[in-house]
Amino acid sequence: YECPATELIELLEENVVADDVEFVDETGDKEIISIWEQGTETVCGQLGFAPPTEQSFRRTEVGLVFLGRRIQPPNIEILANHQQSERFTSLLAEAENTGTVRFADTNSLNLARMESGLPSIPMEIGPAELPQEGGLDEGAVDFNKGCYLGQEVMARIQSMGQVQRVLIPVKIDAEPPETLPANLFLKDKKVGSLKSYFTRDVDSSGLGMALVRRENLPKIRVSGLSLSPSDSSEIFPI
Repeated sequence: YECPATELIELLEENVVADDVEFVDETGDKEIISIWEQGTETVCGQLGFAPPTEQSFRRTEVGLVFLGRRIQPPNIEILANHQQSERFTSLLAEAENTGTVRFADTNSLNLARMESGLPSIPMEIGPAELPQEGGLDEGAVDFNKGCYLGQEVMARIQSMGQVQRVLIPVKIDAEPPETLPANLFLKDKKVGSLKSYFTRDVDSSGLGMALVRRENLPKIRVSGLSLSPSDSSEIFPI
């Protein structure tokens, strides 16, 4: 969701096989609206379209509808142009008046994603990380298909059994660091990095994703982490 189209197009052009394929950046004309939590199927009915099914897209008057991967199901996404988005927002406002839905901002969606433990690409799992480190191997890696970039690495990891790092959601009782990613410490030992930070309105804490060494997980779950070498902790696994 967060990867710039220019980077995606560059990657696709480097690996595309067909000569008659053209990639176009339509980011400026499109936006994504997310619906999540229980009752999404009811909302779809109120908005005039049937819920999408697995591995499919449904074309509707308000845009392209598909099952999302921002948070754990249920999560439905609508990819719409500006005209469709205005129509869809109007329908959502009508549904809000009946108490069926409520509008939320992007930060609320990211907080829900943190609680689901799903990574954002490339913010939390990017070019320097492996899909397995973010728990993406089940839905994003094909271990049977041949001849794709990175296939040997994926097969080697599968045969080894596990990766050495793992991405975990954390609660952060501290102000956001000046830059991200930020180093994370288990007492005085550097054991990973904080990849993201999203502020919660209920208190002064935040939620984020931390990439840490798997071997340190047992101690991290007991003692927590800090943003600098310290005997006290301010970051704790959810």
